[in-house]
Amino acid sequence: MSLAGLLFLLYRIARHVFERRRRLPPRYTSRSHTEELPPEEDLGAAYARHLESGHAAAALRALWLLVMRRLVHAGYGRFDPEMTNREFVATVRRGSPRFPTLALLTRLSARTDHLFYSGEECSVDDVRVVAAESEELLTAEEAR
Repeated sequence: MSLAGLLFLLYRIARHVFERRRRLPPRYTSRSHTEELPPEEDLGAAYARHLESGHAAAALRALWLLVMRRLVHAGYGRFDPEMTNREFVATVRRGSPRFPTLALLTRLSARTDHLFYSGEECSVDDVRVVAAESEELLTAEEAR
């Protein structure tokens, strides 16, 4: 085999490997676990029930799941119960880099994470602030 033939063969192998690597899907886009999310009506009812009874953390969790469910059903991002909120936002960013309210979603996710994990007690007023931002986000997406 000549040197030119060997170089051509190496070029073809390298090209195949790099093209294949580029086509691999991102970590969480291969499958969405939306069937593991409760129905939207159940999440809305759970949010209202927990908020009314003063269980702010449970209301916040139901609200965040409701936001994720609506975004996934609108075709943005993927849901996986093993993902963190930040990873969910990353799937939205990866799947829709021009997502018009990405800054609002990122801020909402950060606020929700802070309320979940900071150790501070989550109040009903905190949840109402998140609910207002969630409504703003979802209204902006529905208007598109």
